[in-house]
Amino acid sequence: MRGLPADPEVPDEQRKRRRWIEGTWGAVIFVVLVITGIILGGSLLLTSASNRRKGRLGLSPQEDELLKARCPYAAKIAPGLGFKNSSSFLGEKYKKHSVKVWGDMIRIPTQSYDKMGPLDEDPRWQVFYEFEQYLNETFPTFTGRSELVHVNTHGLVYVLEGADSSKKPLLLAGHQDVVPVPANTASRWTYAPFSGFYDGQYMWGRGSADCKNTVSAIFEALESLCLQNFVPDRTIVVALGFDEEESGYKGAGTISKYLESRFGKNSFFMLLDEGGAIAEDVYGVDLALPDTGEKGRVNVVVDLQTTGGHSSVPPPHTSVGIMSELIATLENTPFLPELEPSSPFYTQLQCMARFGNESMPKSLRADIVNLEKDAKAKDRVLELQARDLYTKYLFSTSQAADIIDGGSKSNALPEQVTVQINYRIDVGSSVDDVEQKVEGLVRQIAHKYGLGVDGFGAYQQGFDPVPKGKFTLSVTDALEPAPITDIVDNPSWTLLAGTIRHVFEDSGSVLASAHREIVVSPSLMTANTDTRHYWHLTPNIYRFNPVRMNYFMNIHAIDERVRVDAHLETVAFYYDFVQNADFFGDQ
Repeated sequence: MRGLPADPEVPDEQRKRRRWIEGTWGAVIFVVLVITGIILGGSLLLTSASNRRKGRLGLSPQEDELLKARCPYAAKIAPGLGFKNSSSFLGEKYKKHSVKVWGDMIRIPTQSYDKMGPLDEDPRWQVFYEFEQYLNETFPTFTGRSELVHVNTHGLVYVLEGADSSKKPLLLAGHQDVVPVPANTASRWTYAPFSGFYDGQYMWGRGSADCKNTVSAIFEALESLCLQNFVPDRTIVVALGFDEEESGYKGAGTISKYLESRFGKNSFFMLLDEGGAIAEDVYGVDLALPDTGEKGRVNVVVDLQTTGGHSSVPPPHTSVGIMSELIATLENTPFLPELEPSSPFYTQLQCMARFGNESMPKSLRADIVNLEKDAKAKDRVLELQARDLYTKYLFSTSQAADIIDGGSKSNALPEQVTVQINYRIDVGSSVDDVEQKVEGLVRQIAHKYGLGVDGFGAYQQGFDPVPKGKFTLSVTDALEPAPITDIVDNPSWTLLAGTIRHVFEDSGSVLASAHREIVVSPSLMTANTDTRHYWHLTPNIYRFNPVRMNYFMNIHAIDERVRVDAHLETVAFYYDFVQNADFFGDQ
């Protein structure tokens, strides 16, 4: 020990050995202490950093735990070895190939119109034969190895048989048809709507974003896998409807019956169809938003019949005026917003609060945490979210007066006026809720003008003993909100979310945001897809376009287009997703 003299009774050699041992042990103890200090210090630093983050975001430990429970975080899932890496789709060489096959697909004008005639009579259906031929010739390895089943002539079901019959099949869906391009708008496009024009960045054309991008990506990915002698364990079914833009009754509606007859009810592991996308930089977070639910819909038709007469002696209010007042009354009485924990948008808000950075106000984060127990907090959140029109309808029923018809001559009072109002019904509501509200407001107007009301088939006398006319209410295309896919402890959600994170974080795309994670959250589809016909085939239904929303433009509008680099990520996603689905999960 330092400061004490050497022991005179101990020989020099022994003293040297003792000094060496003491020095060695001292060094060992020093190293151990240093390592322990580093570990403890690192732990303290990490804990401190975590606490600083919570404090910076205005979260208490209890609130942080609540958000973790409400917004589960998915680990990345990458395919195993055996096939080329999906990053190979992102290079210039593959880009040229993808531009060619995707562009050629867009050049086939598979327009579907409302009220098309029978398949064997209306010549507008003929173009779908060309589209089928294109698929089979362009992707010969996949289509050659698959069984192709024609359903109702133009419905296409490709079945790539799996080796393990105990695994439920995977269902990938899309549609061949696109919305029409009105002749009087074609000249307003930057490039001709069916040119499939590539300007060096974007692919232009009707259907480029809805949904020939996903159809092409599915076939591109499966063709590449089959060229590498991919033999799936899990059967893969690709189902393509042909009238999705007309509600899908002829296409997906008949395909669903075929799939049920062949595989049975609840026979599929999961279904992936078009839907949500990736929204970048939402309070500093990139949100991937697969839709786990879908709003319902109904068209309410209100018909007003009156006695008419000569325009030179009009009543104070003609039937056109009365109907206009009704429309204004409906529009001034919107459906109130609602948000329950069962809504996918509720979970989306929790994910925004959990992962959003300091750009999210602390008060908003606190209100989101307290949605269930504080009505005022809920009101503040919904009021803020409703400022964005697209977000507003994730938690409320929409109402749009779309078609009105009435009158035939300028000197004759209109004897009949009809309006059609489209409703997209929020989860937690129903077709019956819509009918009751509309009928209640119609009764108010009817009472004011002494008119009768025939409410959805049950005639009820008006308030005037001799009605001057009556309202008749009816509905078309009624559809209740879709069942919501539960993501808790659900292998299909884990698979989907994990693949999204892997592809869009790790692939090396030029579009990837620097050092930002992808947070995968359920959301809600405000429109309707072909999945409406597939509810009975699986409880695991997801609606997701694997594409970054900022590069996905003008669906159903002039100058529809998608950036090609974004499309290549979509190809990479389906390529990895099919592999992961084959080896992941026990369903």
